[in-house]
Amino acid sequence: MQDLRSILDSYKDCTVTFVGSRKVTRQGLSIGLQAKEILLKNRCIFRSGNALGFDQIVSMYVPVSHREIYLPYQRFGPAGSELVDGIVLDTRGHTYAKAQQFVYQCHPCHEKLKQHHLRYLIRDVYQVLGKDLQHPSSVVVCWTPDGAETAAECTRQTGGTGMAIRIANAFGIPVVNLKRQKEISKLEERENEMC
Repeated sequence: MQDLRSILDSYKDCTVTFVGSRKVTRQGLSIGLQAKEILLKNRCIFRSGNALGFDQIVSMYVPVSHREIYLPYQRFGPAGSELVDGIVLDTRGHTYAKAQQFVYQCHPCHEKLKQHHLRYLIRDVYQVLGKDLQHPSSVVVCWTPDGAETAAECTRQTGGTGMAIRIANAFGIPVVNLKRQKEISKLEERENEMC
C-alpha cells in the first residue's frame, strides 16, 4: 500500500475536491491539515463547501487564490464563517438542472429528498465537476467515519460526502479517504527510526 505522501505527491498543479464529514475526529482533522499542506505545496486548487467539520480546513487554512467554495445558499456555513469568495449556486442557471440530473442518477433514494437536501447534494456535484460541470477535479480527498471510497462502500455514516464519492466514481475520478490513511508525521517518524 502506498503511503499518503506518495499518493498526494502525484497530484501537482491540479484541482482537488477536498470534502468530508461534519463529525470529523481530531485525528481526521490532523491528517486533513497534513494533506492540505502537501497539496498546497503542489500548487493545487481546492474545491469544498464550507460545511462545519472537515470542509473548514479549506475555508480557514487555504488562501482565497487557491480555493473554490460552493455554497447552496448565501451565508451557508458555521456561524461567523461568512465567506466573501463563496460561489452561491444559481438555481436558474443552465448547469443547475444538469447537476440535479446527476444527483437523481447517483443518489439511491433521490425521490425521498427534501428540496434543501437536494440543494446540498447539487452543491457536491459542482465541488467535483466545477462551476460549468465541464472541469472535473483530478482527485477527491475526503474524510468520513466509515472510510468509504466507492458508492458501494457508502453508508449512513458517509453522509453528504457520499454524493461527492458517487459522482467521482461515475466520472472515473480517484477517491482518497483519509480515514484509511496513517498520519504522515507517524509515517515519517517510522522512516527516521529505520535510518
